[in-house]
Amino acid sequence: MQTNIFFTILYNSLKIVIFLDKESKILEIKVLLNNNQSSKPETKNTLGFQDINSLIIKCLRSDTPESVWSFINIRHLSDFQLKVYKELIKIPYGTSCSYKDLAVKIKNPSAARAVGNALSKNPFPIIIPCHRVIRSNGCTGRFSQGDQIKKKLLSQEKSRGRS
Repeated sequence: MQTNIFFTILYNSLKIVIFLDKESKILEIKVLLNNNQSSKPETKNTLGFQDINSLIIKCLRSDTPESVWSFINIRHLSDFQLKVYKELIKIPYGTSCSYKDLAVKIKNPSAARAVGNALSKNPFPIIIPCHRVIRSNGCTGRFSQGDQIKKKLLSQEKSRGRS
């Protein structure tokens, strides 16, 4: 599915690009490093999508609200991905869990590798906070948007604490 509706949010050292489908649901989010160090979010090209903008900013500062499902296009997700992502949004802001812990929470304790695979395909980083899942040994693990971005997100959440 191709779209040309998008807007960006500049937040600290991150540039978040949100792609929308024809129904104005989030189709994909890309997170990039940005030289802008502003602590106040700056939004460009919102085209009237303030609800989505507010959702992204909320997720950058606190827990993901359960209402997130009304903002995203989940039609292209597998049942397994959806199960993992629904459990994933329950991980509190500023905390993390292991791939194995998440597998146990979805009642499939031997699926840690499959959980990691589902997270690597997460089209909604930030709002489906896959960056909060780390390896059992405490290492951050990989991140589809780049390992440096995962470390920045974890560090930002840890320094802000729970809001």
